[in-house]
Amino acid sequence: MGESRDGDRGDSSGEALGLLLAESPAVVYRREAAPPYRFTFVSDNVERLFGIQAEELYRSPEALRRRVFADDALHLDEALSRVGEEGRRVTYRVNGPGDARRWIQDRMRLVPAAGGQPASIVGHLEDVTERQAIVDELVRSEERHALAVQGAQAGLWDLDVPSGRLFLSPLLIEMLGYDEDEIEPYVELAFLLDHLHPDDRDGVEAALRAHLEGRGAFSIECRAYPLEGDQRWFHLCGQANWVGDLEPARVAGWISDITARRRLEEELRQAQKMEAIGRLAGGVAHDFNNLLSVILACAQLVGNELPEGHPAADDAREIALAARRAASLTRQLLAFSRQQRMEPRVVELREAIANVEGMLRRLIGEDIELDTTGAIDERHIRIDPGQLEQVVLNLVVNARDAMPDGGRIAVWTGEVDALPPDATMGAPDPGAGPFVVLGVSDAGHGMDAATRARIFDPFFTTKELGKGTGLGLSTVYGIVAQSGGRIGLDSTPGRGTTFRLYFARSQPSSEVLEDEPEAALAEAPPAGAGRTLLLAEDDDQLRGLAQRVLEGEGYRVLAGRDAREALELAGPGEHGAPPPPIDLLVSDIVMPGQSGPQLYRRLLDARPSLPALFLSGHADRQAMLLEGADVLAKPFTADDLLARVRARLEEPEPPGAGPDPLDTGSDDHAAAGGSP
Repeated sequence: MGESRDGDRGDSSGEALGLLLAESPAVVYRREAAPPYRFTFVSDNVERLFGIQAEELYRSPEALRRRVFADDALHLDEALSRVGEEGRRVTYRVNGPGDARRWIQDRMRLVPAAGGQPASIVGHLEDVTERQAIVDELVRSEERHALAVQGAQAGLWDLDVPSGRLFLSPLLIEMLGYDEDEIEPYVELAFLLDHLHPDDRDGVEAALRAHLEGRGAFSIECRAYPLEGDQRWFHLCGQANWVGDLEPARVAGWISDITARRRLEEELRQAQKMEAIGRLAGGVAHDFNNLLSVILACAQLVGNELPEGHPAADDAREIALAARRAASLTRQLLAFSRQQRMEPRVVELREAIANVEGMLRRLIGEDIELDTTGAIDERHIRIDPGQLEQVVLNLVVNARDAMPDGGRIAVWTGEVDALPPDATMGAPDPGAGPFVVLGVSDAGHGMDAATRARIFDPFFTTKELGKGTGLGLSTVYGIVAQSGGRIGLDSTPGRGTTFRLYFARSQPSSEVLEDEPEAALAEAPPAGAGRTLLLAEDDDQLRGLAQRVLEGEGYRVLAGRDAREALELAGPGEHGAPPPPIDLLVSDIVMPGQSGPQLYRRLLDARPSLPALFLSGHADRQAMLLEGADVLAKPFTADDLLARVRARLEEPEPPGAGPDPLDTGSDDHAAAGGSP
C-alpha cells in the first residue's frame, strides 16, 4: 500500500482497506487544494492505470500531468482550480503503460479546512477507454445518420401518441416554410395536418390510425402547402414503437419533398399519353385517307361523265369539296402524330414571319395589335416552310381567341444556349444547343393547370360549340415535335399566355428552292396503251378504284391485295411462260405481311431499272423508300394518280437500288412465287 502522509495504519482495518483499494478498478487520491496540488494519498493501483508508482506522485505531482495529453491538460487545470464542495468531473486522455492511449474520468470535490486540517481535494480516477469508444462510435453513427438525412433532404418527426405532441426537426420546419426560430420544435399534430391538402388530410390520418392499430405500414404520398410558395408533394413514412401487446407510445419517421419526382412522372405520363394518342390519330388518318381517296376519285369520275349544266354536276363538286375539307383534318391529325409529309429546309425566321404578317393582320382584326418588332434579328432553323407558317398562324389565332375584347399579340424570336426546365413537350431528343426561340405572347385570359395539361390533346377545346375543332394546338405540337423542337408554356389565369418554341439553330443555306410540281394532271395525259402496271393495295375499294382509273387510260393493270399476290402476278406464268413485262410498280407502303418497300426490293432483283410509285400518308415512311421510288400522298384524286404515273414512266431509268432497310431477312412468302 502506498505511503500515507497521514501516518501509517497497521491495524487490520487499514490492511483490509489497502487490499480493497488495490483490487478496485478506480484510483483513489487526496491532494492539496492549492497549486501545485501535491498528492497526500494515492492508492497503490495507480501503477496499473498510469504505469507510475505512488511514491513518484508524492515526490512530483507533475509526474501525472506529464502523461496527460497537451490538448486536455488545460481542462484538468481548470477543474482543479474551480472545484468546489459540489464536485466536478473531467475526462482527459493520458499515455498509460506502454504509451497506450487511455481515457480517464476524474471525479473530484473539495473538502474544506476543519479541525486544524487544511482544505484538500479528494477524488478517484477511472479508466473509461472502452466506454468512450462506445460513445465515439455513437457520435459517429449520429453524424452519419445526420449526413444521410441531410443528403436525402428528409425532415424527421417523432410523435408522442398519448399527448399528441409532435417533434419536428429543423429541416422539416424549413420544408414547411418557417425559420427555425419561428416555431418550437414540439407542436401539436394538428399543426402538420393543417398544412396538408384538404383532399389528402383524411387519407393521411386514416393511414396513421391504421398503423397504430397494427394494420400495415405507414407510408403515404400527399400534397401540402408550405407557409409560402406553391403546392408541394411530400412522402410521409414512419414506424411505431411497440412494446409487447401494449399500444405504441410513439411513432417516428421522416418526410421528404418529392415534388420534382412527381413532376417528372407527370411529364412522362403526359409524353406517353401524347404518344398513344398520336399513334391512334395517325392510324385513323391513314384509314380515313383511303376512304377519302375513293370519295375524291369517284366524285371526279362522276363529274367528268356528266354533261355541262347537269344538275348533278354541282353535287359532284360539293362531294369533292367536302372530301378535301376532310383531308385537311386528316393532315392535322397526321401532323399531331408526326406522320405528315414534310420537306424541311433552312428557313430564316425573320423572313418567314414577315411573309405571313399581312395575312395575320387580316385574320386577327383591327381591335388587336400585332407586334413583330421582337423578330428583327437573323436566325435560321430547319423546318418545312409551309408548316412553319401553319404553326405561327395557329398560335396567333389561338391568342386572338383568348382576347375577345382586344389586346396585343407579340411574335418574337430569341436564342438560348440550353433548354429551360419548362420545355418538356415535343421531340424526345432535341439535340444540344444553342436553340432558336420562336415566341408568341398574348394578354388574354390565360389558362389554369387543368387546361394547360390538355391543350395539345386532339379535339380538346375551351371554345364554344362550332367555334373550333380543337386541332390547332395539337397540330402545332406535332409539327414542332416532328421538326425536332420543344415547346415551353407560361400561362396564368388573368395574366395571358406565352408559347415558346425551341429549335436547334442552323447555319444559313445556299440551297436553291425549286417550285413544287403541280399535283393536278396536265391537260391531256396520254393513253397507257402498251404499258403494264403492277398494283399492290390492301384496301379493296381503293385498289378497285385505282385499277379502274388506270385501265380507263389504257394501262394494263395487274392488281394484288398484298405483296404475296403481287409477286405471284409478277412471276412466271403457267407451263413455264416468261414473267410479264412490268413498267411501273404502284404500291401502298403499309400492307399485311411484307411492306411496299420490301415488295419493291424483291422485284428489283429481276428488274433493276423498275420505277415505283408508293401510296401513303405517313411521312416517316419516306425515309424507308428505296432509290428510284416516289410517293403520292393520300388522299388523291383520279387526276393526281394519272399525273404521277405518267411522270414516273417518263423519267429516265433510275440507278440500281441498294439493300432494303426494311428487309429483316425473313422469307415467309417465298413459296408464293419467290423472286421473279
